[in-house]
Amino acid sequence: RPPPAATRSQDTSEQTAECLYNILGDTAAALEACSTSSESPFSDEEYNRLLLSFLASSSTDASTESVAKQLNEWQNNPEEDKSLFSKRKRQRQDFVVAYNRSLIQYANGKPVEAVTPLLDLLRPFVVPKATVRDNLIEVSSNCAFLVLECILSLSEGRHDGLQQPDSELTTDAIIAWLDSLDFETNPRLKFLLALYKSRLDFAARDASGKMIDSKVKNVRKELKLRPDLISTTTDASSLGSSSEANQNDDYSYKSQLIPGSHQEALLQSLNQSALNLKANFEQIKSNTKKSLVLCAEARSPDPVYESMHFNNLAVVYASCAKRHLALHSISRSLRICETPLLFRLDGTATPDSTLAILHNSALLAFSAQKFVSAYECMANCVIISKEYAKRPRCWLRMAESCIGAVVSPVIV
Repeated sequence: RPPPAATRSQDTSEQTAECLYNILGDTAAALEACSTSSESPFSDEEYNRLLLSFLASSSTDASTESVAKQLNEWQNNPEEDKSLFSKRKRQRQDFVVAYNRSLIQYANGKPVEAVTPLLDLLRPFVVPKATVRDNLIEVSSNCAFLVLECILSLSEGRHDGLQQPDSELTTDAIIAWLDSLDFETNPRLKFLLALYKSRLDFAARDASGKMIDSKVKNVRKELKLRPDLISTTTDASSLGSSSEANQNDDYSYKSQLIPGSHQEALLQSLNQSALNLKANFEQIKSNTKKSLVLCAEARSPDPVYESMHFNNLAVVYASCAKRHLALHSISRSLRICETPLLFRLDGTATPDSTLAILHNSALLAFSAQKFVSAYECMANCVIISKEYAKRPRCWLRMAESCIGAVVSPVIV
């Protein structure tokens, strides 16, 4: 059956809602502009209203579970309802729904649940390195980047590097497939590919838990080949609506961004990622001064990022044996670290960084012989996260802290 003919007023309202969301980041206004008339409960309009209603309200754990359940129902609706869409459009719909559902799971601290449905969708493309139609390049690439983000999240604090959730869809296979796609008309995807390549190389470890020299050299080459890494950026992790258009604009012109606008905020967040990436590289080279300068450039008034800024400073100070400065920075990070809303009102995900900060706090406290504090921080990691509870080294460090607290003078 052909899709129902949309009236002109409906087209206008959907375009207005898309503009308000994608460009201005105003979910409340986009929700008001969204069309309320729909012939099917599983239509594009109803889907967009579901997401916008969730983003416009406080994204609590209860509302997150509710919207995730509704997205499951939307994706698993009967075939006769899906027959409203053509096969090509339906395939894109599947990617969009899976991406949004997985992003909600990832922001809710469930990377394992987030990565599984995306791997099932990407498998027919990544394993044989199949070509992708133009209307699927952006959404399928976003799904691949989210998979890489989940893998990096699962690998935080592991001594053995990256944890591969699938024997076929490894990070190397996903990166090789992304390399085969044409990103020349989309500088955002081109930037993200370079960013994730470097992040994965930094996260790789050998059998002894040390960084791999060849991977570090790859990062150096990537940074040299892309001196404009910071200039061509845009949104990385926003919820995409079912009817979003392909974004083929050239995002390299920062001068055309409206000060204080949604796009400028997104540009700033990716600038921070690039600057922190370079700061990490300089820290590995033991160039502490330059690394601190780059961390300072990446700093922003965003309260969500502030705790991560002091965490990064602590890592840099610890690498050059400035123990007291490292402890001061990590303590400030812990004081201001708060559990943020899962999503901002503009639809950008804000994953909780508490676990990473607690893990680093435990290591720094142990190195300063503050064994009680080291035990408490690592114990909180194990209690909060099932993934940390599965890691033997977390329990080993807690045991070492207990031994240290018994045989040494108690330093809180």
